[in-house]
Formats: sequence, structure tokens, C-alpha cells
Amino acid sequence: MLSATNNAMHSACPRVVLPFGWKEASTLVLLYVGLDWVSYIRPLHGLNITAWNPAPAVAIVFFLRYGWRTVVPLGVAILVADFVIRSLFIPVGVLLSAQLAVGYLVIGEFLHHSFPAQNFFERWRSLAEWAAIVISTTGVNSVAYVFGLALAGMIPVEEWGSDAYQHWIGDAVGIIVSMPFFWMLPEILFPSRWSARFGNFETLMHFVLICVAVGIAFGFGTVGEFKYFYVLFVPIAVAAGMHGMQGAVLSCYGVQLAIILAVSACDYSALSIVDVQMLMAGLSLCGFFIGVVVDRQRRLQQDVRQSLRLAAAAEMAGALAHELNQPLTALA
Repeated sequence: MLSATNNAMHSACPRVVLPFGWKEASTLVLLYVGLDWVSYIRPLHGLNITAWNPAPAVAIVFFLRYGWRTVVPLGVAILVADFVIRSLFIPVGVLLSAQLAVGYLVIGEFLHHSFPAQNFFERWRSLAEWAAIVISTTGVNSVAYVFGLALAGMIPVEEWGSDAYQHWIGDAVGIIVSMPFFWMLPEILFPSRWSARFGNFETLMHFVLICVAVGIAFGFGTVGEFKYFYVLFVPIAVAAGMHGMQGAVLSCYGVQLAIILAVSACDYSALSIVDVQMLMAGLSLCGFFIGVVVDRQRRLQQDVRQSLRLAAAAEMAGALAHELNQPLTALA
């Protein structure tokens, strides 16, 4: 019975693969390399083992949009990033980069299989399942990749466990914070939608609120102590309550960028940045859940208003039919 239901769901929601040409491939390469360069902060052993890695989110979003045709551009993007950013271009590195690219695409395929309708951020249950899949699959992918680095002698064997942990946190947090942003970016940037939902003054005030919250979180504590980190929840909760999931996504990404700037300017160690990123993942998920609940409440309100309109129209039609029926009966 369950398998029949799943088959029906897959047949009812077939995968829609968009056209993929050289423009889309170039965009994927440029975005991946650019994000890899921006997030190359406190790397371990000069490799792409950082506490924040948003580039895989772009790879997964492109895979969900365009399918397996993104595997070659993604491999090229990882190789270009290794060569340009880390000056790393050896045969073993090429093989490990290919393994990492396939791992990211497998994560995307797993998400598509679990969500054939691609409704990751519409209900709190699907949001929880999406987060669980991202956390578990990135862990497996990071362990396999870092273990390959250890076998190739590119990192100390005795440190591969801690390195895999940091790579896992970087990929998991990068995807959790960045994937909703890039997934909703075409809809958010639509001119009429942006002007209607995010006014200039309101956006400016929210930007100021983020800067104040980050200043309090990192300005009143010493390195490694994040006792005021909860202040960062204020701008995320405000944006989620006012604009739903889209507001939460924009606010979380803005807070993430502000945090990266703050830890880059301060003397934070790699482990301290990992601790900050774990807190950021928790704040982001809380904000996303608030946004999902707000969007669901608004959809229910719209359904109720639509039902009231239909009821009023039906009542008016009945009254008109009654008023017209009397003179017509008299004439007959």
C-alpha cells in the first residue's frame, strides 16, 4: 500500500528539468568558485575544510533544477576553485574533487527522491525532514572525502576525525543557511514582489537591526564566549514574523554574512568559528520554522476569506433568484 502511494506520488509529480546550456553552466561555475573564495576562512591544511561552505548549496540547487547534466560543470568548478584559490592541482586532488562533486549531486538526488514535488519549505514536517537529510548526508560525504585526503597523505592521519567534523559542519551549515536563499532567489528578486514585500525603509531598518545584534553578540564577549549570541535571534524572528519564510531566509543569510565578517575581523580560531556556526544553524532552523508557520497561517486565512467570498456570492445569487422568481411567477 505504501509503495503504491509513493509510486503514485512520483507519477503525479514528475521531475521538471529546465533547459541547461552554456549560460547556466557558466553561472554554476562562477557562483561556486566565488562562494568558495568568499568562504575560504581559517582553512585547515590549506584545503577546503572551513567552518562555512555555502558553495555546495548552489550545486544542489542547480542539480534540482537541471538534473545530472550539472555533474561536468560542477567538477570543473571544484577543480578551478582548487587551482585558483588553493593552488592545488594534482591527480589525487582531481579524483577527490570528482568524488566530492558526485557526493553533492547524490545529496541532491536523495532530496529529489524524498521530495518529488520539491516542497522543502512549505510545511514544518518537510522542513524537518529536509534538515535531517542534509545533516546526515553531508556527514557521510565529509567522512568519505576527508578519509580520502588522509589516505592520499594530504592531511595527518591522526587528525582526520576532527578534520572530517569541521568539514561536515561547514557543508551542513552552508547548505542549511544558503540553500533556501538560492532556491527562493528568483522569486525574491522578482521586481514587483520585492517592492511590495520589502520596502526600502524597512529593509534599511532591518539591516541596522542585524548590525546592532551582531555588534552586541561579538562586541561584549571575549573570543570563545558567546553568551550574547541569542541576540541574533531578534532580527531573524522579526523578519520571519513579518514576511514568513522569505523574510526568514533573507535575514538568516544576512546574519550569516555579518557573522563571517565579524569572525574574519576578530582573532577567532577555527574551532571557535565551528562553535559559532553550530549556533547559527540552530538560529536559522528556528527562524525557518517560524516562517513556515507564518506562511501556513496566511494561506489558511486566504482560504477562509475565499470561502467567505464564495458563501457571500452564493447567498446573493440565491436572493436574486428569489426576487426574480416572484414577478416571473406572477407574469406566468
